[in-house]
Amino acid sequence: MKKTIIAIFGLTLLTSLINAEDKAIRKHIESLGEKMIKASLESDYEAILSYHTEDVIVMPNFQPMIRGKQALRDNYDENLKRGSKIHSLSGTTSDFWICGDMVFRIGTF
Repeated sequence: MKKTIIAIFGLTLLTSLINAEDKAIRKHIESLGEKMIKASLESDYEAILSYHTEDVIVMPNFQPMIRGKQALRDNYDENLKRGSKIHSLSGTTSDFWICGDMVFRIGTF
């Protein structure tokens, strides 16, 4: 009986630690998202690109997938040439997961 109680306590403690870590990571991800939204509203695409790795993949609505940092930079440059400007933007993180040294974020924007 003591072993069962200790095991349950250990699992509860482990779950609490994991949940606390997930909350801290989510808060950090959402903070980065806010910085990216601010940069988008200011058309500061270099700031946005600084948050991405060279192998970034962006899946915009109703457009082909964008693969790679240079392709994303080219896309931003085209938007600027056309005079595109973001006037309003918001976003939420619906889920994220960690795989090694990478974080994958899914959300709405």
